[in-house]
Amino acid sequence: MDPSGKDMVQAIQSDDFKFYESQWVKDFQWKCLKYWKSKC
Repeated sequence: MDPSGKDMVQAIQSDDFKFYESQWVKDFQWKCLKYWKSKC
């Protein structure tokens, strides 16, 4: 196992995914509230 290689990249990709996922959820909830005026 090379800690500076593949594992590092995997960890970074995982963090990026969580970030984008949370951004998508916020965006979706905002649109839902804006257009349907309901809690999501």
